[in-house]
Amino acid sequence: MKRTTPDLAPPLQASTQHQRIRTPNNTIEDKINYLMDNFFPSPSSEDNLDYTPIIGHVEPMVLEDIEIVINALKGGKAPGLYRIDFRMWRAVFIHDKEFILDLINICFKFNYFPEHLRNARVFFLLKDGKDPGLCTSYRSVCLLPTLGKIIERLFLLQLNKWLDRNNIIHHNQYGFREGKSCDLAIHNLIETIKIRMPSEHLALVSLDIKSAFDTMNWLVLFKTLESYGFPAFFKNFIYFYLKNRRAFYTNDVLEISRPCSKGCPQGSVIVLQYGIYILTLF
Repeated sequence: MKRTTPDLAPPLQASTQHQRIRTPNNTIEDKINYLMDNFFPSPSSEDNLDYTPIIGHVEPMVLEDIEIVINALKGGKAPGLYRIDFRMWRAVFIHDKEFILDLINICFKFNYFPEHLRNARVFFLLKDGKDPGLCTSYRSVCLLPTLGKIIERLFLLQLNKWLDRNNIIHHNQYGFREGKSCDLAIHNLIETIKIRMPSEHLALVSLDIKSAFDTMNWLVLFKTLESYGFPAFFKNFIYFYLKNRRAFYTNDVLEISRPCSKGCPQGSVIVLQYGIYILTLF
Protein backbone atom coordinates (compact mmCIF):
# COMPACT_ATOMS: atom_id res chain seq x y z
CA MET A 1 0.00 0.00 0.00
CA LYS A 2 1.39 3.38 -1.00
CA ARG A 3 1.91 5.69 1.94
CA THR A 4 0.13 9.02 1.72
CA THR A 5 1.98 10.69 4.61
CA PRO A 6 5.72 10.10 4.17
CA ASP A 7 6.63 12.07 7.31
CA LEU A 8 4.90 9.51 9.55
CA ALA A 9 6.23 6.20 10.85
CA PRO A 10 5.05 3.00 9.11
CA PRO A 11 1.48 1.87 9.85
CA LEU A 12 1.04 0.52 13.36
CA GLN A 13 0.18 -3.13 13.61
CA ALA A 14 -0.68 -5.32 16.56
CA SER A 15 1.57 -8.29 17.10
CA THR A 16 1.17 -11.76 18.52
CA GLN A 17 4.70 -13.08 19.00
CA HIS A 18 5.86 -10.40 16.54
CA GLN A 19 3.48 -11.45 13.73
CA ARG A 20 1.74 -8.60 11.96
CA ILE A 21 -2.03 -8.99 11.98
CA ARG A 22 -3.63 -6.04 10.18
CA THR A 23 -2.84 -2.55 8.99
CA PRO A 24 -5.02 0.47 9.84
CA ASN A 25 -5.19 3.60 7.70
CA ASN A 26 -1.99 5.55 7.99
CA THR A 27 -3.21 8.67 9.79
CA ILE A 28 -2.21 10.07 13.15
CA GLU A 29 -5.69 9.46 14.57
CA ASP A 30 -5.66 5.84 13.38
CA LYS A 31 -2.24 5.29 14.90
CA ILE A 32 -3.25 6.72 18.27
CA ASN A 33 -6.51 4.78 18.32
CA TYR A 34 -4.60 1.60 17.53
CA LEU A 35 -2.09 2.24 20.31
CA MET A 36 -4.86 3.08 22.77
CA ASP A 37 -6.72 -0.13 21.90
CA ASN A 38 -3.53 -2.12 22.39
CA PHE A 39 -2.50 -0.59 25.74
CA PHE A 40 -6.03 -0.09 27.11
CA PRO A 41 -8.20 -2.90 25.67
CA SER A 42 -11.95 -2.84 26.17
CA PRO A 43 -12.92 -4.36 29.53
CA SER A 44 -14.64 -7.74 29.53
CA SER A 45 -17.23 -9.07 31.96
CA GLU A 46 -14.41 -10.96 33.69
CA ASP A 47 -12.78 -7.62 34.57
CA ASN A 48 -15.74 -6.43 36.65
CA LEU A 49 -14.61 -5.79 40.21
CA ASP A 50 -17.36 -7.15 42.46
CA TYR A 51 -16.73 -5.14 45.60
CA THR A 52 -19.07 -3.11 47.79
CA PRO A 53 -17.26 -0.46 49.88
CA ILE A 54 -18.29 -0.05 53.51
CA ILE A 55 -16.64 3.01 55.05
CA GLY A 56 -13.84 2.12 57.43
CA HIS A 57 -12.18 4.20 60.12
CA VAL A 58 -8.84 5.92 59.62
CA GLU A 59 -6.96 8.33 61.83
CA PRO A 60 -7.15 11.89 60.43
CA MET A 61 -4.03 13.36 58.89
CA VAL A 62 -2.27 16.17 60.75
CA LEU A 63 -0.56 19.25 59.33
CA GLU A 64 2.89 17.83 60.05
CA ASP A 65 2.25 14.88 57.70
CA ILE A 66 1.06 17.15 54.91
CA GLU A 67 4.00 19.51 55.38
CA ILE A 68 6.40 16.58 54.96
CA VAL A 69 4.76 15.62 51.67
CA ILE A 70 4.39 19.19 50.34
CA ASN A 71 8.00 20.10 51.20
CA ALA A 72 9.26 16.99 49.41
CA LEU A 73 7.51 17.87 46.14
CA LYS A 74 9.89 18.56 43.28
CA GLY A 75 9.26 21.36 40.80
CA GLY A 76 9.63 20.91 37.07
CA LYS A 77 7.52 17.77 36.92
CA ALA A 78 5.10 17.62 34.00
CA PRO A 79 1.49 18.11 35.16
CA GLY A 80 -1.40 15.93 34.08
CA LEU A 81 -4.56 16.79 32.17
CA TYR A 82 -5.38 19.87 34.21
CA ARG A 83 -2.00 21.63 33.79
CA ILE A 84 -1.67 22.36 37.53
CA ASP A 85 1.84 21.60 38.74
CA PHE A 86 3.23 21.00 42.23
CA ARG A 87 4.37 24.61 42.59
CA MET A 88 0.78 25.78 42.42
CA TRP A 89 -0.36 23.36 45.11
CA ARG A 90 2.58 24.34 47.29
CA ALA A 91 1.49 27.98 46.95
CA VAL A 92 -2.10 27.06 47.87
CA PHE A 93 -0.85 25.17 50.92
CA ILE A 94 1.27 28.09 52.08
CA HIS A 95 -1.72 30.43 51.66
CA ASP A 96 -4.29 28.20 53.42
CA LYS A 97 -2.96 25.09 55.16
CA GLU A 98 -6.28 24.29 56.82
CA PHE A 99 -8.01 24.13 53.42
CA ILE A 100 -5.62 21.45 52.16
CA LEU A 101 -5.81 19.58 55.48
CA ASP A 102 -9.62 19.55 55.36
CA LEU A 103 -9.62 18.47 51.71
CA ILE A 104 -7.35 15.50 52.41
CA ASN A 105 -9.23 14.45 55.54
CA ILE A 106 -12.59 14.55 53.74
CA CYS A 107 -11.20 12.12 51.15
CA PHE A 108 -9.83 9.86 53.87
CA LYS A 109 -12.96 10.07 56.04
CA PHE A 110 -15.05 8.71 53.16
CA ASN A 111 -12.24 6.35 52.00
CA TYR A 112 -12.56 8.04 48.61
CA PHE A 113 -10.21 8.98 45.79
CA PRO A 114 -11.88 11.70 43.62
CA GLU A 115 -12.91 10.50 40.17
CA HIS A 116 -11.45 13.41 38.18
CA LEU A 117 -8.06 12.76 39.76
CA ARG A 118 -7.99 9.23 38.32
CA ASN A 119 -7.71 10.40 34.71
CA ALA A 120 -4.26 10.13 33.15
CA ARG A 121 -2.73 11.90 30.19
CA VAL A 122 -0.91 9.35 28.03
CA PHE A 123 2.21 9.63 25.89
CA PHE A 124 3.73 6.85 23.80
CA LEU A 125 7.51 6.54 23.60
CA LEU A 126 9.21 4.45 20.93
CA LYS A 127 11.74 2.06 22.47
CA ASP A 128 15.31 2.35 21.19
CA GLY A 129 15.98 0.30 18.08
CA LYS A 130 12.42 -1.05 17.85
CA ASP A 131 10.18 -1.33 14.78
CA PRO A 132 7.85 1.72 14.82
CA GLY A 133 5.20 -0.33 13.00
CA LEU A 134 4.57 -2.58 16.02
CA CYS A 135 2.49 -1.65 19.06
CA THR A 136 4.88 -3.65 21.25
CA SER A 137 7.67 -1.24 20.27
CA TYR A 138 6.10 1.54 22.34
CA ARG A 139 6.02 2.30 26.03
CA SER A 140 3.08 4.17 27.52
CA VAL A 141 3.76 6.96 30.02
CA CYS A 142 0.89 8.31 32.13
CA LEU A 143 0.90 11.78 33.65
CA LEU A 144 -1.46 11.92 36.61
CA PRO A 145 -3.06 15.01 38.21
CA THR A 146 -0.68 16.50 40.76
CA LEU A 147 -3.30 16.87 43.50
CA GLY A 148 -4.03 13.18 43.13
CA LYS A 149 -0.34 12.38 43.57
CA ILE A 150 -0.27 14.43 46.78
CA ILE A 151 -3.24 12.44 48.10
CA GLU A 152 -1.53 9.21 47.00
CA ARG A 153 1.61 10.10 48.96
CA LEU A 154 -0.42 10.71 52.11
CA PHE A 155 -2.30 7.44 51.59
CA LEU A 156 1.05 5.71 51.17
CA LEU A 157 2.16 7.03 54.58
CA GLN A 158 -0.88 5.36 56.16
CA LEU A 159 -0.41 2.15 54.17
CA ASN A 160 3.28 1.77 55.01
CA LYS A 161 2.58 2.28 58.72
CA TRP A 162 0.02 -0.53 58.68
CA LEU A 163 2.22 -2.86 56.62
CA ASP A 164 5.19 -2.35 58.95
CA ARG A 165 3.09 -2.72 62.08
CA ASN A 166 1.63 -6.01 60.84
CA ASN A 167 4.80 -7.35 59.18
CA ILE A 168 2.98 -8.03 55.91
CA ILE A 169 5.70 -7.47 53.32
CA HIS A 170 8.26 -10.29 53.05
CA HIS A 171 11.81 -9.30 54.00
CA ASN A 172 13.07 -10.55 50.62
CA GLN A 173 10.81 -8.19 48.69
CA TYR A 174 12.94 -5.29 47.46
CA GLY A 175 10.65 -3.56 44.98
CA PHE A 176 8.50 -0.56 45.96
CA ARG A 177 9.97 -0.37 49.47
CA GLU A 178 11.80 2.50 51.11
CA GLY A 179 15.37 1.59 52.00
CA LYS A 180 15.36 -1.37 49.59
CA SER A 181 16.88 -1.32 46.11
CA CYS A 182 18.04 -3.49 43.22
CA ASP A 183 21.63 -2.87 44.32
CA LEU A 184 20.87 -4.24 47.77
CA ALA A 185 19.09 -7.28 46.30
CA ILE A 186 22.09 -8.05 44.05
CA HIS A 187 24.51 -7.57 46.95
CA ASN A 188 22.57 -9.98 49.16
CA LEU A 189 22.35 -12.51 46.33
CA ILE A 190 26.11 -12.40 45.77
CA GLU A 191 26.78 -12.77 49.50
CA THR A 192 24.48 -15.80 49.66
CA ILE A 193 26.34 -17.39 46.74
CA LYS A 194 29.72 -16.74 48.38
CA ILE A 195 28.61 -18.31 51.66
CA ARG A 196 26.98 -21.42 50.20
CA MET A 197 29.14 -22.12 47.16
CA PRO A 198 31.93 -24.04 48.97
CA SER A 199 29.62 -26.66 50.45
CA GLU A 200 26.45 -26.76 48.34
CA HIS A 201 25.24 -26.96 44.77
CA LEU A 202 23.40 -23.77 43.85
CA ALA A 203 20.76 -22.94 41.25
CA LEU A 204 19.24 -19.58 40.40
CA VAL A 205 15.76 -19.32 38.92
CA SER A 206 14.95 -15.98 37.28
CA LEU A 207 11.39 -15.01 36.39
CA ASP A 208 10.58 -12.06 34.12
CA ILE A 209 6.94 -10.98 34.22
CA LYS A 210 6.17 -9.41 30.86
CA SER A 211 4.31 -6.08 31.03
CA ALA A 212 3.92 -6.61 34.76
CA PHE A 213 2.38 -3.23 35.62
CA ASP A 214 0.09 -3.21 32.58
CA THR A 215 -1.42 -6.64 33.28
CA MET A 216 -2.05 -6.51 37.03
CA ASN A 217 -5.43 -8.18 37.59
CA TRP A 218 -7.59 -6.11 39.94
CA LEU A 219 -9.69 -9.13 40.99
CA VAL A 220 -6.55 -10.95 42.12
CA LEU A 221 -5.34 -7.81 43.90
CA PHE A 222 -8.57 -7.59 45.92
CA LYS A 223 -8.49 -11.28 46.80
CA THR A 224 -4.99 -10.67 48.17
CA LEU A 225 -6.18 -7.65 50.16
CA GLU A 226 -8.94 -9.81 51.64
CA SER A 227 -6.72 -12.79 52.43
CA TYR A 228 -4.16 -10.63 54.27
CA GLY A 229 -6.84 -8.86 56.31
CA PHE A 230 -6.38 -5.32 55.02
CA PRO A 231 -8.71 -2.89 56.82
CA ALA A 232 -11.72 -1.49 54.96
CA PHE A 233 -10.11 1.95 54.57
CA PHE A 234 -7.26 0.61 52.41
CA LYS A 235 -9.50 -1.63 50.31
CA ASN A 236 -12.03 1.15 49.74
CA PHE A 237 -9.42 3.74 48.82
CA ILE A 238 -7.70 1.42 46.35
CA TYR A 239 -11.10 0.46 44.92
CA PHE A 240 -12.01 4.09 44.24
CA TYR A 241 -8.47 4.76 43.02
CA LEU A 242 -8.92 2.14 40.29
CA LYS A 243 -12.67 2.40 39.54
CA ASN A 244 -13.75 4.40 36.46
CA ARG A 245 -10.17 5.26 35.62
CA ARG A 246 -9.57 6.57 32.10
CA ALA A 247 -6.52 7.26 29.97
CA PHE A 248 -6.54 10.27 27.62
CA TYR A 249 -4.37 11.05 24.63
CA THR A 250 -4.75 14.73 23.87
CA ASN A 251 -3.06 17.37 21.73
CA ASP A 252 -4.13 20.49 19.83
CA VAL A 253 -6.42 18.58 17.46
CA LEU A 254 -7.19 15.22 19.09
CA GLU A 255 -8.69 13.90 22.30
CA ILE A 256 -8.99 10.12 22.52
CA SER A 257 -9.75 8.22 25.70
CA ARG A 258 -10.14 4.64 26.85
CA PRO A 259 -11.32 3.08 30.13
CA CYS A 260 -8.73 1.23 32.22
CA SER A 261 -9.73 -2.17 33.60
CA LYS A 262 -6.43 -3.67 34.67
CA GLY A 263 -2.87 -2.73 35.51
CA CYS A 264 -1.17 -0.33 37.86
CA PRO A 265 -1.10 3.20 36.39
CA GLN A 266 2.38 4.16 35.20
CA GLY A 267 3.36 7.25 37.14
CA SER A 268 1.39 6.20 40.20
CA VAL A 269 2.91 6.96 43.59
CA ILE A 270 1.31 3.94 45.22
CA VAL A 271 3.02 1.34 43.02
CA LEU A 272 3.28 -0.56 46.30
CA GLN A 273 -0.10 -2.00 45.32
CA TYR A 274 1.86 -4.16 42.84
CA GLY A 275 4.08 -5.29 45.70
CA ILE A 276 0.91 -6.35 47.52
CA TYR A 277 -0.35 -8.04 44.35
CA ILE A 278 2.65 -10.41 44.30
CA LEU A 279 2.69 -11.18 48.04
CA THR A 280 1.58 -14.77 47.39
CA LEU A 281 4.82 -15.44 45.47
CA PHE A 282 6.80 -15.34 48.73
